[in-house]
Amino acid sequence: MRPFKFDIEKKVDKFFSARSRKDLLRMIALLLILLFFIKGIFLFFQQYLQEKVSFKIVKEIRDDAYEHLHSLSLDYFQKKHIGQLISKLTMDAQRIHEALVHGVAAIALDLLNVVMYIGITFYLNWRLAILTLIFLPILIAPIIRISSRIRKITAKSQEKLGNVTSLLQEGLMGVKEVKISCNEEREVQRFQEETAIFYKMAMKCVRRSSLLSPLMEVTVALSLAFFLIVGGRQVLSGEITPGQFLLFTVAAISLFRPLKKLGKSYSLLQESLASADRVFDLFKQESTIKEVENPRALDSFKEEILFQKVGIAYVPDKYILKNISFSVKKGTVVAIVGSTGVGKTSLLNLIPRFYDPQEGNVFVDKVNVKDYSLKDLRSSVGMVSQDMTLFHNTILYNITYGAEKVDVERAKEVARLANADIFIKEMKDGYNTYVGERGVLLSGGERQRIAIARALYQDPDILILDEATSALDVETEKLVQEAIDHLLVGRTVLIVAHRLATVQAADCILVLSEGKIVEQGTHQELLKKGGKYKFFYEMQFSS
Repeated sequence: MRPFKFDIEKKVDKFFSARSRKDLLRMIALLLILLFFIKGIFLFFQQYLQEKVSFKIVKEIRDDAYEHLHSLSLDYFQKKHIGQLISKLTMDAQRIHEALVHGVAAIALDLLNVVMYIGITFYLNWRLAILTLIFLPILIAPIIRISSRIRKITAKSQEKLGNVTSLLQEGLMGVKEVKISCNEEREVQRFQEETAIFYKMAMKCVRRSSLLSPLMEVTVALSLAFFLIVGGRQVLSGEITPGQFLLFTVAAISLFRPLKKLGKSYSLLQESLASADRVFDLFKQESTIKEVENPRALDSFKEEILFQKVGIAYVPDKYILKNISFSVKKGTVVAIVGSTGVGKTSLLNLIPRFYDPQEGNVFVDKVNVKDYSLKDLRSSVGMVSQDMTLFHNTILYNITYGAEKVDVERAKEVARLANADIFIKEMKDGYNTYVGERGVLLSGGERQRIAIARALYQDPDILILDEATSALDVETEKLVQEAIDHLLVGRTVLIVAHRLATVQAADCILVLSEGKIVEQGTHQELLKKGGKYKFFYEMQFSS
């Protein structure tokens, strides 16, 4: 080994002695530039690829989570705050990204350094190495315990942040109601209370994570002091040389540096895992509406819709509707009337399987709706309600929403039939006009007519009208009613309405009361019976 080492030294000395000092300085300077340039390139690709992989993973998680949310049934969203779901897909997903970039990579690098320096210390002096690492469990134990606690606190703080997001969304969506009620101060106070709760939870987490640094410093100091005393005695006794002791000291100090960083990285990882738990919890949710293994196709509606002994309960064993049975023949118009909250809308929501009944069944053409493909079933049903959602896009987009191909001329034709072209033509950008979030830039009547145009464009076999003309002024209602008349032609229609003027032409009117059908017949037949329907009618038209 010595001759080889001596030979290398001679060759190096010869190499440097053969060159002038100026040449040597230039060479060293150029070599440094080259080395740092190469290092810069490697750092660029390391950071770029690290960020790219992380963003790609988080993108896939967000995409899959959003897709999964759309696979869930409506009852899930009625039980959840939308702000919480937004928080999970944005802020919690962002924490996963931070963990992948700064947590996982840092832990891998620090672990590699720790293993390397442990190997060096054992190579230099295995006895001193064992004595030095005696304190390692004392360092690791508090890190694991505190980090575990941090994970739990982070989960709670992210939940509180979701509440802040929910309140923010609610307050801004209802800004008109806030202002008309002169309730700005109260809303600000509510928001400040929620942010204060989040602040307290976040600081609780910060206090725990801040404990790691002093704990690690004290443990490292104890370990170094212990091996300095033991190692110093070995130097004094001649067991090891001062040079060996110095080399071991440098290696030991180098070992504790990545160990301390490892503790901080592990703490960050635990915080991110708490956010990951919240995101992945979405994937554990299952839809209550499930397709059968081999669903039947529904090409077109041919005969009738049959409700057979249907029972609906919002709360177990507390039925709002019980033993409901009736049929709707193809091409007929059936209206359902009754007091608010009696279950009219809930009953019709069973047809497209937004929900399933707790008792009984619904049949379309003698086939249980549960046996149909959900896509086929819902494609056969159109719906216009008083709170139809318009998306923050153009009028054309909203009319043709859900269509695989956009036929502009057909969209214009249905808009004319829906009496929507009247106001669309007056707009500067016409059908390319953006309607704002939830159609805020349009009036209530304009939104309803766009919704009717959408239903006409979809051309469904079965149509559900749920309070489609409520909350409109007389002139607008007349325009909307004309549009609805065009919509009814050649279709099977079920109508829910409080305004009895809109249901008088129905082929059959069902009156719901106290969880059952108490009357059914045409408008004239029900007036002659002198029951509930006549009571409702006289209340509305007595003036």
